Amino acid sequence: ITPDIVIITGANGTILKSTDAGTTWQQKNSGTDLYLREIQFPTSKIGYVLAGGNTLLKTKDAGETWTQFPIENISAIDAMSCVNEDLIFLNTDKGLIKSEDSGVTWSAPVQSAFFGEHGIQMQFFDRNTGFVGIDELGYLDNGDQHWENRLAKTTDAGRSWQIIDAIAPFHFLNENLGFYNFQKLYKITNGGDQIVDAAGYSARTLRKIIAIDENTIWGIRDDRALNYDTSSQGIIKFTKNETGEYVAKAWYDNSFDIDMTSMHFANDNAGYIIGRAFGKNKLWKNTTGSNAGLNTSEADKVNLVKIFPNPTSDKINVQIDNQFPK
Repeated sequence: ITPDIVIITGANGTILKSTDAGTTWQQKNSGTDLYLREIQFPTSKIGYVLAGGNTLLKTKDAGETWTQFPIENISAIDAMSCVNEDLIFLNTDKGLIKSEDSGVTWSAPVQSAFFGEHGIQMQFFDRNTGFVGIDELGYLDNGDQHWENRLAKTTDAGRSWQIIDAIAPFHFLNENLGFYNFQKLYKITNGGDQIVDAAGYSARTLRKIIAIDENTIWGIRDDRALNYDTSSQGIIKFTKNETGEYVAKAWYDNSFDIDMTSMHFANDNAGYIIGRAFGKNKLWKNTTGSNAGLNTSEADKVNLVKIFPNPTSDKINVQIDNQFPK
């Protein structure tokens, strides 16, 4: 909520709050044992949490106390976007719904873009304009990885959709300017009419992307092992230079026991990541706008593992540049 006030949600109805920038934590009573997922604070006092299948939690006092209310005729909610304390959009198993009275009443569902898909992300800016996307990859007939029809924009509260050739995760600064990642960082201007390759780096996926402004974008890199059972993850920062190009800089925790799941920045410098490390919950904190979150002596090792040739129909070579613990 601020650089000092931080709230984390988790399993079994867990809500943790810190008022000293993560030094100490207090557990708050959520009133439920449901799994708590996405959390958004449209104001410093009022916040909402997705709980279980069809339930919302709400606080009016910055997370000290919570009330819950199920949404009738809805079985599952997969994404939420709080425009302000009253206006809330939900992407559900019945379609896109919205409330303009803090969740007291809800509109009839309309057909959402990518209805019934998984990995939904949603971001609305007013009662009519918003984006919905999915982070699943599409493939062309020739086998090349490609993004197609993975992001959509509405200007009439979901009654119609404009398809954009992009993929989640994404983050828009306003209805006309945003960023997404697919092997490279891409910049979308004019609400999707123009897509610009914004950085010459290689990374298949980012788990999360947050644009502080047009000049600074942060992300969580998701570099998994061959069997996808473990992962080595890192933080990446894109910075716009004097010539207008975006330069990428990455920091890694080279252990294969890291799982970063969510990132948020309160301002340009104060950022947090939540996840797990070596089987325990962990919070990474950034206070400088640079590498202050990963305690590693090795930086900028983007290509720790190389697999070649690609493509191949016979043998592959695996080159490991570091001595990993596993």
